[in-house]
Amino acid sequence: MKPLFSILISTKNRKDNLFYTLNSLFNKIKSNNFEVVVFDDGSTDGTSEMLKEHFPKVIIQKNKKSRGYIFCRNSMLNDSIADFAISLDDDANFLTDNPFEIIESFFSQNPKCGLIATRIYWDKNEPIDKSSLEKKVQVKSFVGCGHVWRMKAWQEIPNYPEWFEFYGEERFASLKLFKKNGKFIMYPNYWYSIVLIKKKNTNLP
Repeated sequence: MKPLFSILISTKNRKDNLFYTLNSLFNKIKSNNFEVVVFDDGSTDGTSEMLKEHFPKVIIQKNKKSRGYIFCRNSMLNDSIADFAISLDDDANFLTDNPFEIIESFFSQNPKCGLIATRIYWDKNEPIDKSSLEKKVQVKSFVGCGHVWRMKAWQEIPNYPEWFEFYGEERFASLKLFKKNGKFIMYPNYWYSIVLIKKKNTNLP
């Protein structure tokens, strides 16, 4: 069955963060129209073994030698047959209780929207108050650690350039998407949006 959502995570040697993220994620998945893909980019800490033992539903892709997270993201996006692809860092977790329903509804109501740029909260602990008075707006770019592609929009632009070590590929994709008359929407209002928690970590993303 074709999945409605692909949830795509690239990782390297951050097994504990990944375990926490996946455990939180599967607690929010309530249907079968999902696939969760993890690209292990040459980890040496037993990441793939942990996935096989604790998360047998996860589709594992793997590089024996690291090729970089942009290579991993391009590969996962190009392989996906879902309608929507949620790209997450291995230490990014949803705060909103029903993010998938909100994503599907928003894309349905906004057919010209090519990508949702989620609101990011940078801390290990959840905020006391998750509410916000901000309204959804069209934005110039998005953050790699948490965003959602309408896959038809992704398929109309080039891959992320792999020569970006990190940061910058989002602006590249933003420009290409705007040239295709797409729009991104930052959707921050708590009750009607996707909100992510991004845990602080001293390792490189």
